[in-house]
Amino acid sequence: MNTTQNQVNHVYAEDFAQLMQDENNILIDVRTPGEYMSGRIGEARNIDLMSPTFTTLIAELPKDKTCLVYCAGGNRSNTAASFMVQNGFSNVYNLMGGIMNWPFDVK
Repeated sequence: MNTTQNQVNHVYAEDFAQLMQDENNILIDVRTPGEYMSGRIGEARNIDLMSPTFTTLIAELPKDKTCLVYCAGGNRSNTAASFMVQNGFSNVYNLMGGIMNWPFDVK
């Protein structure tokens, strides 16, 4: 049995964009709905870290999928990604610098 603790993978925008090319990966925006409506990366699903439903919605995701998490500046997504790893998700990526450092188009 592997006793190594899974950790959050922190990546820059270029690597995050590359990971987005795999349509099996789950893209998660943990900002507020208002922030999400002002522009999002790709087809991200909005699961607000500050919402009381956050833990329930995260728990509904498949733990064996690669999850790509971002927020505005990287702090909330790091918190969310750490929570996910602590709760059994094995492959979680946090966008360093968040959407503020995203050099590509937003929707």
